[in-house]
Amino acid sequence: MMSTEDKKRKKEINSTGSISEVEQSESPSQNENTPKMQSARKAKMSKVADAKWKPDCNVSSEINDIKTQLKDNNHKLANVASTVDRSIEEINTKIKQLLENDDTRMRETMKDLLSGIKDEIVKALSKQIEVLESRIFEREVENDKLKVEIKDLNKKLSDQEEINSKLTDSINKNETERRTIENEAN
Repeated sequence: MMSTEDKKRKKEINSTGSISEVEQSESPSQNENTPKMQSARKAKMSKVADAKWKPDCNVSSEINDIKTQLKDNNHKLANVASTVDRSIEEINTKIKQLLENDDTRMRETMKDLLSGIKDEIVKALSKQIEVLESRIFEREVENDKLKVEIKDLNKKLSDQEEINSKLTDSINKNETERRTIENEAN
């Protein structure tokens, strides 16, 4: 479930075009300076720590959110396209009626009008697609960095486990030798 702050942030991101622009536009007083926001953040962080945080879960859920936004946008695009198609059909019938009268000036005006409408729609949709693609790219870069960090941590962990195993074997060997020496001494 998304908090209202997260929803506001998503709206800001959608309206500005990128995450970095929103972060730059936020003042420190908006970020975390109120005691209420600080305590809420501390509570969130303690929940994350209690749940043995997994770095890929948060990022993949955000990627899934972006994917659902893309699907929603595609659905909206389909609705817009069908609406535009209906409007174009109506305009075409009117144009046919006008063309039957062989009015070339009207023909040129309609062509200009239709190409202008098409250009505006394409610009708006391509900007929205670029914003979503940039968000996905940022998430993928972040995922790659986290994967490398996880590999490094796993390697360090296996190295430490190996060292611990060798130390345990050494301690057991020393203990066995000590017992042998004590037994011989007795």
